[in-house]
Amino acid sequence: MGDRVPPWAQADPPSRGSGSKGDRVLTAREAVVGFISATLVAVLTVISQMAIDDRREDEADRRENLRFIREQAADGKADKVSFRGIDLTGQNLSGLDLRHGDLEGAILKDADLTGTDLRNANLHGADLRSTTMKLTHLESAVLTDAMLQRANLLDVTMDGAVFDGADMRKSSWSFFNAGQVSLFETDLSDAEIAGVDMTHATIHETKLLGADLRGAQLPQEANFSRYFLSACFDEDTRWPPGYRTQAIIKGSCDYSG
Repeated sequence: MGDRVPPWAQADPPSRGSGSKGDRVLTAREAVVGFISATLVAVLTVISQMAIDDRREDEADRRENLRFIREQAADGKADKVSFRGIDLTGQNLSGLDLRHGDLEGAILKDADLTGTDLRNANLHGADLRSTTMKLTHLESAVLTDAMLQRANLLDVTMDGAVFDGADMRKSSWSFFNAGQVSLFETDLSDAEIAGVDMTHATIHETKLLGADLRGAQLPQEANFSRYFLSACFDEDTRWPPGYRTQAIIKGSCDYSG
């Protein structure tokens, strides 16, 4: 009797199912979240692997394209085979003889064309963005509507080349004489053309907005684009006779970007 616990001190027995409903809801929610997380990880892993596989496949295709074009050039057959639309992104085509080659629409972005012979080649609509052209032969080549943004042209020979409608924004020209090059409606905005002799070039509706023209020799007859509002030039820049440079705002001459 003395060990009997009074009724008021006894703990209430847990009621049937007490707390189990909340636990079940929480467990179900955790299961759903876990399932969704696992699914997302799996999907992202598959997508990532597919992207890696695609890049590897693209790179393999480009290496095969390079092997093919080198083989044709070595056999002197570059003018007899079509290279239209060929993807040679980032490939090294240095020194190849591609005279009269048909490279219309070819993708040559970031490619190395050092010493490549492209005389009389068809490069209409080709992608030559950020391409390195050092001692490259472009005489009488057709580059109409080609993309040459940020292309680096160093000691290139281009007499008779046609760049009509080409996008050459921010391209860099480092050579003395452009020869009889055609720049009809060519976009040379922010291009570096300092010191280049363009006396015999055809400039008609050519965009030179923001271009570096310090020491450049412009043709006697030139029809600049109406958007030619600013440029970088100095006392050594030779303008067409009677051209009013007062209409052009002198730029900052900073082409480091």
